[in-house]
Amino acid sequence: MKVILLRRHTRRRWIMWEELYREALEEGWKKLQKIPGVITGFHSTIDGLKRVDEALLKKLLAQFPHMKNIPDEPTPVIKTPEDLVSDLLISIREGLAYQRMIENEETFKWTLENIGYDQLRLGGTSANMASLLSPLPINKILVYANPLTKELAELFPERENLFVLTREDGRPVLKSPRKAWKDQGIFAIHWILEYNKGLKVELDGVSFESPRANRFIAAWNPVNCRLKVSEEFKEDIFLIPDRFTHFLVSGFHILLEKYPEGKTCEDFIVPVASFVKEMRERLGLKVHYEFASIGSPVIRGLVAKYIFPVIDSLGLNEIEFATLLNDFGEQELSQELKDTRFPVVKLVDGLLRVMKRTTLKRVQLHTLGHYISITREGNELEERTALLFSAILAATRSLLGRYETLEDLKKGLEVPTITLTGYEGIKKIDDFNLVIVPTKVVQSPKLTVGLGDIISSSGFLLS
Repeated sequence: MKVILLRRHTRRRWIMWEELYREALEEGWKKLQKIPGVITGFHSTIDGLKRVDEALLKKLLAQFPHMKNIPDEPTPVIKTPEDLVSDLLISIREGLAYQRMIENEETFKWTLENIGYDQLRLGGTSANMASLLSPLPINKILVYANPLTKELAELFPERENLFVLTREDGRPVLKSPRKAWKDQGIFAIHWILEYNKGLKVELDGVSFESPRANRFIAAWNPVNCRLKVSEEFKEDIFLIPDRFTHFLVSGFHILLEKYPEGKTCEDFIVPVASFVKEMRERLGLKVHYEFASIGSPVIRGLVAKYIFPVIDSLGLNEIEFATLLNDFGEQELSQELKDTRFPVVKLVDGLLRVMKRTTLKRVQLHTLGHYISITREGNELEERTALLFSAILAATRSLLGRYETLEDLKKGLEVPTITLTGYEGIKKIDDFNLVIVPTKVVQSPKLTVGLGDIISSSGFLLS
């Protein structure tokens, strides 16, 4: 009898969440139409997609016969081809998304020759966010892309609401990226190495397989790894009459700790933080920072020091969150999260600690089974709608590989909601408001790259 009652209770909760999902789709779509404009910066590039299978892994491992085991954590930066292969294997073993920068041209050339790519696609957090938001009913989306080469410009979708800031007859204007390019050539490429759930690896008699579909990113970006915002953009953004209300910031994960000319990452983070603060104050923007996977603890520490105070919202996934906790001196909780596969109760504990240590107004965390937000403001119902709408977008993109219309999103709505745990709902803890929603998971996704970008960006815009 108890089992029957439990099943009925679980089914009632599942029906409730499905109804909330349907309401969120309608409410979110209407609210997006009221947003005047969104800015995304400062990271647009070209992605080289490659599907990783057992044949490719055998080919790569044959070049490193001395590789007998792999470490617990990926390298802070990829210095050699062996570093790249080792980091890829760690990602596969854990089923976790990591991103690391390639430090030198020799490793870049080796990767191009030995891994290559299946196709080129628009990449970079800012470009991805702009592209993935553009099918939605948002009035204007301004994406920062510098240098905007012909090759990069042609990867942007042709949409009436998508623009870059450029000059025409000496005046700042908004134009379609495809009509505003100024150079030709590929100056940067980010390899997206995607693998399926169950991919098997044999290494020195030990075997393991990926617990979930995911990807590893190895990035070569010698032009933008200094994150220098163009002087033209810094001047013109305050001169255009168009109104923008939201600013999505990213790109610090492509920085290096030290540079050949003697400068450090701090020399580039400080001026960007100052510019973000100026934009926030002069334009009245709500600012969200997408954390991404930063390998260097030095860079992560400086981002927390200089960027966190000038933003309103922070977005990250579970592995990035564990790393942030470790940087904040919460090593025990960070390790416990990874050892226990990121249980919700521990994630909530960590979120409370981050909020108490920072001035952030909002943190949004996305994991395989749940999306969680914690805020200082009492807007829990809006947050719940925001998280559910973002889950629909992610499910649709995983299912179809794209979305263009509201009808597409209704197909994502049909993806089953993941098993409920009992933690889902709205809660008040101390002075903070907590929202936890169950997600929709596609078992065999067509695409995984960019999911975090659309989850965080849409969640922020609707919060």
